[in-house]
Amino acid sequence: MTEVIGWILIGNLTWIIVASVCMKVSYRNGVADGYGYSREPNNPLYQKAGEWLRKNAAHRWIELR
Repeated sequence: MTEVIGWILIGNLTWIIVASVCMKVSYRNGVADGYGYSREPNNPLYQKAGEWLRKNAAHRWIELR
């Protein structure tokens, strides 16, 4: 029984570490800024994200053109 609990704890800890790394990577890659730009396109803090999106992702979303 304690062995099963140990594996569950290890699995949960692994999941927390992977989720934390994924959140940091997506934030560094501009996912948060892209969302901010979609909500507030006139905000000067999100303009750089908007320029990057128009340059690199306009082929995926016509609204960026």
